[in-house]
Amino acid sequence: MRTNKIPGSMTRRQVKSWSRQRINEIRSVGIQYVRIVGAGNTGDECEACIAVRNQSYDIALVPELPLPGCDLKWCKCVIVASES
Repeated sequence: MRTNKIPGSMTRRQVKSWSRQRINEIRSVGIQYVRIVGAGNTGDECEACIAVRNQSYDIALVPELPLPGCDLKWCKCVIVASES
């Protein structure tokens, strides 16, 4: 099942579920590396998101969203494919 709902409109529990689904979707098409991308707006990114900016993760090691330490009411991070 493809999930297109925007993470910023979901509860933390829904974001965690969406995150798991997104990781599984990416893995299922053979993508090996991903990045976590935040909203890019001041005040819309938590310190945890800022800390992982520009980092690539092996798909097996990427943390689920919301990131540990996220203190925002609405997590606006997304997981995207990365070349390495």
